[in-house]
Amino acid sequence: MFKKREKGKGFIPIERVKELKAKNLPDVEIIQELMKEGFSAEEIDEALVRYYNFPEEKVEEKKIEEKKETIAPLFVKLEKYKQILECLSEIKVAIELIKSSFNLLKEIENTLKENLKILENTLQNFEKKFFNLDSYFLRPASYKEEEIKEVEDLETSITQLKNQIDRLKEELQAISKVSK
Repeated sequence: MFKKREKGKGFIPIERVKELKAKNLPDVEIIQELMKEGFSAEEIDEALVRYYNFPEEKVEEKKIEEKKETIAPLFVKLEKYKQILECLSEIKVAIELIKSSFNLLKEIENTLKENLKILENTLQNFEKKFFNLDSYFLRPASYKEEEIKEVEDLETSITQLKNQIDRLKEELQAISKVSK
């Protein structure tokens, strides 16, 4: 039949709406807050209508929105979005290439360390054997020593190792050219 009018505080809370809007609260939260404070639905509705119809407030809101647009645009054109995605995928590929290059460099470094340890140990063993053998023999003054075949084998091994390192360098350069 007749709709019963809600009892409120008896005035339109336009100033309170302005305060809550200054805190950037959405209308739903403003309505909930005003209801908690005891205002009727009609009073809240009238306050919001006046707030949005008051010309000075609209100018300030537009200024705030214009500032926000200059800081960060809300939308990105589809062409720019595609360019951004392509750029991100290129960066991702470059990162993966850099990671694989670092891993390869670490492997080369570890191999080099292992080979240096092996060479050092081999040299120490040869040195011990040489001095042991040398101590057993007395040589005449006219005796000349000939090069040992093992020294030639060691030189061949070093040359092969150097060639492997050069090939690995070439592979790294090829990978870096592909990433560019």
